[in-house]
Amino acid sequence: MNTEKRIFASPFDMAEQTKEERLQWAEDNGMVWSVDWFITSINCDMVNTDTYQFDSYEAESNNSMVSVNIVELASELAENQTMIEMFDNDSLDEEEEEQMYVTHLDGTTSFTEEAQDIFNNLYDYYYNLILKCQ
Repeated sequence: MNTEKRIFASPFDMAEQTKEERLQWAEDNGMVWSVDWFITSINCDMVNTDTYQFDSYEAESNNSMVSVNIVELASELAENQTMIEMFDNDSLDEEEEEQMYVTHLDGTTSFTEEAQDIFNNLYDYYYNLILKCQ
């Protein structure tokens, strides 16, 4: 069995509680990280070190990691968010589709200029966000 060290944070006012109770609170509140991520991100002010106490524990390593294509994931997220921003929904009716996509003479489809501008900004945002998660 492979293990990895993880770090978790809990509020200082939980100091009297057991490590297991503090860990449960941290898991419930998204305050558990791998050591590698924590070390590289601690300077990002993501966790107020004046408010939280930190502890570590050994956990079974997650061998079920999922690989994703960053370009495809960023594109899917950006396209969906483009629909939301343009039409306040994430599925299109025929009229909305005509406002978002253009069909060319060769049968290919692309975004309209407005949709492409929105998509480009969102794609950059999601791509960079995904890269930070690695």
